[in-house]
Amino acid sequence: HILRQGKASVNTMASETCASMAHVGLGLVGCSWFALRAHVPALLSLEAQSAVRLVAVCSRTRKSMAKAEAAAGRSLTRHAKMEALFADAAVHVVLLALPIPLVADAIEAALRAGKHVFSEKPVCASLARTLTLFRAYSCIGRELGTRPRWLVCENWAYKPAASYLRARL
Repeated sequence: HILRQGKASVNTMASETCASMAHVGLGLVGCSWFALRAHVPALLSLEAQSAVRLVAVCSRTRKSMAKAEAAAGRSLTRHAKMEALFADAAVHVVLLALPIPLVADAIEAALRAGKHVFSEKPVCASLARTLTLFRAYSCIGRELGTRPRWLVCENWAYKPAASYLRARL
């Protein structure tokens, strides 16, 4: 899974953001069946290997958030709205597991809130919105004084063939 394979990226975000903290709080936005079966187990595995800790969830329903807590095996801070999770000081990084039409606005809002972001592919539903999002991202660092990191979770980047090619380019 991308979060396990991308451990170096997670640890880079963690060390740059919260060097003096005991852990880096991660908030999961979207508690779909896929998030619960793929992302939560990967996050729990990552917790055992790094300073990242799942601390909060956001979903449209209490039932979905309860399922995320059950999958995590502990109580998590629940947020009914993404904006509340993005404002949560205990959350430093967000993982967006949302339907494609909702992702771009969530990415931009999280970045503007100063959160590092993991998003899935595709980034946006249209090329025009993707370009608008990239332009906004390039300005966010100037607005905040520092630019949060944004990683699109693409598993091909961590495949041996891609690593081989990257090392030779």
